[in-house]
Amino acid sequence: MIFNPPNGPCIGFNKTAVGVDNPDTGATLYTGLACSGTTEYVPPHTGLTWGTYRPDSVRFG
Repeated sequence: MIFNPPNGPCIGFNKTAVGVDNPDTGATLYTGLACSGTTEYVPPHTGLTWGTYRPDSVRFG
């Protein structure tokens, strides 16, 4: 779990992520490390849980 993440820098996951819930700002999920690859955007104050989709990094803001 990531609490109060900073806006802007890329954050890589050290465990498999299964969802995102209620970011204060939008979150862009990436299938690759270092915020590369296919993306999926999660708007502010919403959530998303996924099945086979497994992002490896995220950027808030």
